[in-house]
Amino acid sequence: MFDDPDRAQIASDEARIGALLRAVEAPAPSALRHRIVARNSARRWWQSAPAFALGLSGAASAACVALIVLLTSGGAVAAPTVVAASLVALGRPTAAAPHALTAAGTRIVFPDWSARGWPSSGTRSDHIGGRTITTVFYRSPGAGTIGYAIVAGAPLRHGASGVSAIENGERYVSIATHGEQIVTWTEDRHTCILASRTAPPSALWDLAVSAQRPGVSA
Repeated sequence: MFDDPDRAQIASDEARIGALLRAVEAPAPSALRHRIVARNSARRWWQSAPAFALGLSGAASAACVALIVLLTSGGAVAAPTVVAASLVALGRPTAAAPHALTAAGTRIVFPDWSARGWPSSGTRSDHIGGRTITTVFYRSPGAGTIGYAIVAGAPLRHGASGVSAIENGERYVSIATHGEQIVTWTEDRHTCILASRTAPPSALWDLAVSAQRPGVSA
């Protein structure tokens, strides 16, 4: 988890993912969407995949583009790094957050941070690099949005250097990359990620360290 044998390649891949995510963040103009639909109707689905991606918008397109990049890099499905997976936590919710939610593929229950000034604002589920990622978003009027993503499966490599510290017996790593702040740790052998482009690093660190996580459910 701590050593990355090909940092340059991973950094390049994650830079491409970030660029693609930013490129598809805004909805395509209606005239462009009509042209895409007309052109795609005369082509096989695999030929029209790039045009189809341009027609998508928002967080759904971000997850699709990230998946395409990860699946086509080297021709094999590789687990994402923490930095790559954090891009999902920077997306948008696709559903309302329930009162209590267990991350898919784990026994970890997401915390209720409303008493700390961070009520939940939504959730989403993604599949990237063969992993299931469940994300809950928390929003504070004064500090924007934090995404809390839990990646099911073996712990991920970081994909970037960071600063680590031990708090209450838990190892946390803080990473700053691509204009985002990340705090990551491992719980019950799964990777937990807090990410934000607006919240101060101290807010992420405090929430991670003093997380009101019920831990592993019965």
